[in-house]
Amino acid sequence: MRDLTAKNGALLTFDEVKTGLTAGPGGVTQASGITPDIVTLAKALGGGLSCGAIGGTAEVMGFVADGSYEQVGTFNGNPLTMAAARATLEVLDDSTYDHLARINKMMVAGAEQIVDDYDLPAYVVSVGAKGAVAFAPTTVRNYRDFLAIDDRTGHAHWLFQHAGGVFLPPWGKAEQWLISVQHTEEDADRFLTNLETMAKAIRS
Repeated sequence: MRDLTAKNGALLTFDEVKTGLTAGPGGVTQASGITPDIVTLAKALGGGLSCGAIGGTAEVMGFVADGSYEQVGTFNGNPLTMAAARATLEVLDDSTYDHLARINKMMVAGAEQIVDDYDLPAYVVSVGAKGAVAFAPTTVRNYRDFLAIDDRTGHAHWLFQHAGGVFLPPWGKAEQWLISVQHTEEDADRFLTNLETMAKAIRS
């Protein structure tokens, strides 16, 4: 995509609303080693508070800087979101990312073991501090595959987690966990215990 867009005079944008700061300090941009023309960030930048940012090459952002393009937005320069972003960036150092990686590795390994032990038609997906148990027998590669997932297991998982004190997004198909600096190994254990309780119930 980088080569194609450059060859045809188009801009390459990385939408890092979901991955910026959570997939690592530089998001997918850093992990891939690819420099897009524009990057978008969202509430992870504000520690969960409604927040957003755009960045880009000097050439692209120059149009904003010189007034050729008027970049406006509801939260532009908002004191609360800027304070939240500053506090978040001060917290997200190397030790924080080491902590996130350790907890996430524990959750991924534990979930994969439960999927194998109980022969569940599922697999584990993880990027940075995010992850999920995808309740599908084969890898979801596109939107059509996504629509074909049976929702019942995902909803059951949500109920078992909720009853066990873990609050996940209620849709159950996509992202399920997002580890923060506040989460501990005990939190990971609770998630895994709830997942195994559900697996036992399915196989009983």
